[in-house]
Amino acid sequence: MRTFPIATLLSLVLSTAAAAVTDEELVLSLRSSGAVLVPVAINGRGPFTFLLDTGSSHTSVSDELVDRLALPVAAKTRVSTAVGVQMRLVVRLEHMSIGSTSVEGLMPSVVSLAHLRRMESGVDGVIGQDFLSAFDYTIDYRRKRLRWTAERDDVHVRLPLIRTGDRSLVQLSGNGSQGPVLMVPDSGSQGFVIFERNGRTAVSVDDINQTVGVSALALRQAGRGAVLRELRVGAVTLRNQPAVVLEGQGSKAIEGDGLMPLHQFSSVSFNNSEAYMVVRR
Repeated sequence: MRTFPIATLLSLVLSTAAAAVTDEELVLSLRSSGAVLVPVAINGRGPFTFLLDTGSSHTSVSDELVDRLALPVAAKTRVSTAVGVQMRLVVRLEHMSIGSTSVEGLMPSVVSLAHLRRMESGVDGVIGQDFLSAFDYTIDYRRKRLRWTAERDDVHVRLPLIRTGDRSLVQLSGNGSQGPVLMVPDSGSQGFVIFERNGRTAVSVDDINQTVGVSALALRQAGRGAVLRELRVGAVTLRNQPAVVLEGQGSKAIEGDGLMPLHQFSSVSFNNSEAYMVVRR
């Protein structure tokens, strides 16, 4: 059973955090799974190792780190999952930074250290969209660098980013009458996850008659193994990609049609200020 770690399903309230950014370039640690690890400082202490997860709506910190830093609990929140509702603590951070890029007043949820490290060994937390969406940035997989800027490529290869609730979906060209495909651009996913609604998927897949496990911060679920036939992502066409098919838990407008792993590309730029994304291969 293959496991795809995808931290995408937290349902919390976005904080009204202040952000500061610089033009620096940071060295990334990349795992064979495609996971992107970054050094993070919290309230001037660290660095701590966090998973940078563009598919996760919210930032999370381990219970061990909360105790070590004596982070104040701000609230409890209900987290909706595919298997029910959980109550999670939320803590308030005075200051969180990746290099010289920082956000003040962030309110991450608390997750057990053991659970985080089943997702990815050696991590103390997850950086989600409540931090990342305030900035333009580029994940350069080939050079193992994070740049706090988004290259301004030709307008014809720009992919629209659609903000829906507390996450961003990238709009891709669809096939025929089905309309555009909406995918979660996910640096935390090891492979493609395709959502099925009413027995249909928005992209063509071939089943391989194998049960595959999917795990996330708030989800453990079995899906069908499949092969994604073809997906056009700007100027890049991906073919015959391994995937997992899951039953969609929400509407397409909120959840999208699936999760797209970003380590398929040499680099990915998010221009949040102008609401578009560019991939290169």
